[in-house]
Amino acid sequence: MSLHNGTAAETERKRMLEAEGHIILNLGQNQYGDLEDVCHDTIIEVKTSMHGRRKLSRKEKEQMANLLRLKPYRKVRYDIRFHGNYHHAPVWQSEFADRVVSSFKLRAIMNPPACSSAKGNFTSGANKNRKVKV
Repeated sequence: MSLHNGTAAETERKRMLEAEGHIILNLGQNQYGDLEDVCHDTIIEVKTSMHGRRKLSRKEKEQMANLLRLKPYRKVRYDIRFHGNYHHAPVWQSEFADRVVSSFKLRAIMNPPACSSAKGNFTSGANKNRKVKV
């Protein structure tokens, strides 16, 4: 499934959260969020990024300001899907915004690269044969 459009990413995130046991409502196309987590009383805005930093456009910053106006009544969360590459699988990251920001950055600890081979603590043959003088 191509996730270049937001609808596919919203559907993927909705399915993931429902698989975890959350009750998720799709809010459709509006300026006040994409999904609602009924269990945690949280509005979720889904964003996608092809790079390690998700920069917000002027219109997205205005939308973020609208969402932050809901904070007295609901928790507001941004779920960002960072696109993977041949070293990393795609990663979902959640951010609870408290002010309008210009970008979201992928946390490096979220997705360490997979180890392709087992690495041991071996010494080279030259070090093994070297004699120690006392």
